[in-house]
Amino acid sequence: MDTAIGGYPGLAFIREARRRAAHIPLVAMSQCHERDFALRALRAGATGYLPKDCTEKQLAEAVRTVAKRRPYVSSTMCELIVESINDGRPQRQHDKLSDTDFDIFCLMAEGIPASTIAEICRLSVASIRARKGRIMQQMAMHTEADVVEYAMKRKLIAHPFPVIHA
Repeated sequence: MDTAIGGYPGLAFIREARRRAAHIPLVAMSQCHERDFALRALRAGATGYLPKDCTEKQLAEAVRTVAKRRPYVSSTMCELIVESINDGRPQRQHDKLSDTDFDIFCLMAEGIPASTIAEICRLSVASIRARKGRIMQQMAMHTEADVVEYAMKRKLIAHPFPVIHA
C-alpha cells in the first residue's frame, strides 16, 4: 500500500486500512525514510514497511513474508527497534510528536487547511488548531514556513502544497 493515496496522511491511512480490513497483511510504502516512518507505521498497524526506493528483491521478500502472516522487518528497521529501546539516544524534534501530531505536522507542512486536517484525523477544527499551536511550540517553530522547511529537509513530505489532479 502506498501511503500517499487514499486521501489520508500516511499513518491515518494505515489505521483506516486496518479498521476496514484487519485480516489482510499490509506492507506500507512511503517516500519517507524508514528512520522517520517505519516504527510509526508498524504501531499504526502495518505488517511491514518499505521506502519507495526499495529494490524489487526487497519488495518481493516483504510481500512473501507478510503473506505468511509474519511481520517484515528490514535490517534498518531492526536497528531502529534497538535504538528505540535505548533511552539514551537523542531524539530529533519530530520523534517527540505523538503519531496523531506527526500526521497533523506532515499535513500542515503540505499546506492542508485545518478544516481538511480535522476531517482526515476525525477531530474538531478547534482541536486541530490547538494541536497545531502546541506542535509548533514543542518544535520551536514560529511560522508555517518553518514547518515546511523542516519537513522538506527531512523528506517527511513530497510536496509542500496539495497536488491538484485535473
